[in-house]
Amino acid sequence: MIWKLPLSLASIRRVTGFLTFGAVATALLLGVGIYALPASDPQPRCAVLFASALSSPDHAVAGSSKCQTPELQLRAGAAGYDGDAGIQQFAKDQGLAGAHFIGVTGDGGYVYRLQGADADQVLIVWLDQYGHVWAFQRLGEP
Repeated sequence: MIWKLPLSLASIRRVTGFLTFGAVATALLLGVGIYALPASDPQPRCAVLFASALSSPDHAVAGSSKCQTPELQLRAGAAGYDGDAGIQQFAKDQGLAGAHFIGVTGDGGYVYRLQGADADQVLIVWLDQYGHVWAFQRLGEP
């Protein structure tokens, strides 16, 4: 048995044109979508700035205090470490120098190894939804 479709040349052209338009539109949308996606960044800017600031006793890292949430800035200020210079002073007081990125924890913390005068430490930095440091923890404190 032979099946014959009742298609005219005009209807075949319409279907072919529609499929071609659909393929081109899909390719454009996928191409734009792929280029519009942010690159996956293993270390967000504020995590890097904060880890760098905590391990830079010789100079203040510009913008590192602005990478903290207002609550963390208030707590640091209450402890006597205000602004970028305050973070630098904290690094001096703790004898920290040199931060090396290790990885990311299961709960989204960014893990760094800090070189200390007495011993190396681990720093975990957590960011809020805006990319600001809202909490950090140092492990292996001397």
